[in-house]
Amino acid sequence: MTLRLVPRLALAAAALLIGSPAPGASPGPAAEAELRNAFRLLAEQRVQEARDAFKNAEQISDGTCFRCLEGLAAAESRLGNYDAAIAASNDAAKAASTPEESARAANQLGLALAAKAGKSGPELAQAEAAYRKALELAPDKLNAVVYNLATVLLRQGKRKEGLEQLDEFLRVEPEGQRAAQARTLKRIPYRAGETPAPDFTVETLSGGKLSLAGLAGKVVLVDFWATWCGPCRLALPELQTLAAKMKREPFELVSVSADRYLSTLRDFVSKNKMTWPQLWDEKGELARNFSVASYPSYFLIDPDGVLISNIRGWSPEIGQEIAKNVRDAVDRAKAGKKKSAEDAPRGAASGRG
Repeated sequence: MTLRLVPRLALAAAALLIGSPAPGASPGPAAEAELRNAFRLLAEQRVQEARDAFKNAEQISDGTCFRCLEGLAAAESRLGNYDAAIAASNDAAKAASTPEESARAANQLGLALAAKAGKSGPELAQAEAAYRKALELAPDKLNAVVYNLATVLLRQGKRKEGLEQLDEFLRVEPEGQRAAQARTLKRIPYRAGETPAPDFTVETLSGGKLSLAGLAGKVVLVDFWATWCGPCRLALPELQTLAAKMKREPFELVSVSADRYLSTLRDFVSKNKMTWPQLWDEKGELARNFSVASYPSYFLIDPDGVLISNIRGWSPEIGQEIAKNVRDAVDRAKAGKKKSAEDAPRGAASGRG
């Protein structure tokens, strides 16, 4: 299954904030059952079905279910139906019964507005206002809103304020997926509005250190796999071919193993001559930060550290798609680098003033 990452950071934050049923008053047994089904579908990336289930739950509850409307707003945003998401967010605000629920509704409104804004639409300022309202309503409850506020500030060119908000977010939440993404975003604030790859610094099987920051300037394919995973083993010859073909290009293949025993992993890597960087995700931290749901999973990252695509599973067709995506990304990176060199003032490359 191929998943195209939504290019707007706000929608990634939406999924993180409401990925499971939130606390709140029960809308009744029938609506509650449909609501839980809707959240399950959303977690499984079956967004269209989730949207319909949220609608059904909302209708069963006669429009009084806050969580149904909040979930509906998130699903509509992820489907690109931003006006519908804005309407559902406003309805959620009317159904809210606590300051925290009102804050969550304001946050969902901000997410929808930020997504609708594109690169520089007037909705960015409206999104900022919605996030600030959410923080006024529940300042100690929703740290994710601080992250969301930081992104819209950066997208509006308010770099100093945006970076301060990222620092505040990291002070409260120094670990986890959003923290890892926040550290990447601090490095590339000019790419706010896209989805930064989670930052990492880990030791390879060969004993060296590998970090996302250290791979800046390269296209990176992160391969989440395990020796016990049949499709992962089938993919190995294609990955070996890809690594060999791209050896002289600005590209790095990085394999992250979910194996339980390090000795098993070392033996397999040695036997199969897997010469590219190999990481052992002993505690599953990298998999959690990348939201890996199944193996194998492949994440393609551009030279700035922004996620381009996420592909799950394996087949010959998927292998061809990955190879094409890598080749295209490398070609774009080289073309961009060449253009930057051509546009640079004469003598800048060699340090002459």
